[in-house]
Amino acid sequence: MPILNGTKLNKGKSVGVVVTVTSTVGFSKIDEKLIVGTVVGDIELHQSTKVKGAPLGMIGYIHNLAENTVLAVTALDKTAMTITIPKGGQVKAGVHVFK
Repeated sequence: MPILNGTKLNKGKSVGVVVTVTSTVGFSKIDEKLIVGTVVGDIELHQSTKVKGAPLGMIGYIHNLAENTVLAVTALDKTAMTITIPKGGQVKAGVHVFK
């Protein structure tokens, strides 16, 4: 289980956070920032009807626009600071394809 460190704003002050990720997917540095942002509530999960290969129970996905990649999310607990990401993928011709 990867552990990601990040920050969130609390009453105008930057506070350190630790996010626990359940996943076998490899993450880029940009992915890591997006994952932390999602868990702390700064970034909302994306939704789309143009999806192939989504894992069972997917509640949304994180879209890394800079690298044109997507991370499927099946569980998110903002209180416990945990997230489950079983699959990654790419956007191809407007379709979000998970491997």
